[in-house]
Amino acid sequence: MKKLLFLIIFLGVIAIGYLYFYQQRSPSSDLQVVKEKMEDARLSMAVKTAIGLNKHFRAFDIKVTAQEGMVTLEGEVTSKAQKELAYEIASQVKDVDSVKNLIRVNPKKAEKKERRTLGETIDDGKIMASVKSAFSLDRRLEGTHIKVKVYKGVVVLEGTVNEEAQKRLAVRIARDIDQVSDVKDGIKVVK
Repeated sequence: MKKLLFLIIFLGVIAIGYLYFYQQRSPSSDLQVVKEKMEDARLSMAVKTAIGLNKHFRAFDIKVTAQEGMVTLEGEVTSKAQKELAYEIASQVKDVDSVKNLIRVNPKKAEKKERRTLGETIDDGKIMASVKSAFSLDRRLEGTHIKVKVYKGVVVLEGTVNEEAQKRLAVRIARDIDQVSDVKDGIKVVK
């Protein structure tokens, strides 16, 4: 009987505590928390993008977090100049109040295979779309199976065509697209 009475009192205390806590929280405070988290995520992404657009950070993974206007940078670079540049870029992003630069300098760090910046990735995507569009609009290339890859402005053409003239035409069209720096021809003629 005492155990049952104790259990009822215990559950009553928990219920009162829960009701008190629940009444203290308002939907508007929950909404404010969500807004703050969204703003932090937006600011983190803005700083990450600004750093990612810089060619000096292609080979490095810089982690960016933000909380109420304070941005924290983490990762590893090979020089003090790169660390300072990351700080400068982050501090100039709109709505950044302060930057905590925890990036480590490790001159022995082996740089990863050079990565494209966000801008280069966008440019390469634009070039690829332009080349594919130009191919699709030229009736002389109907029935061909040409794959297009682009890396830092260099177009790589692979696949098959029916005639040598189609191969030369595809290469010429690709070369004439704006921002193409070179064309690598891997097209095979099959009859």
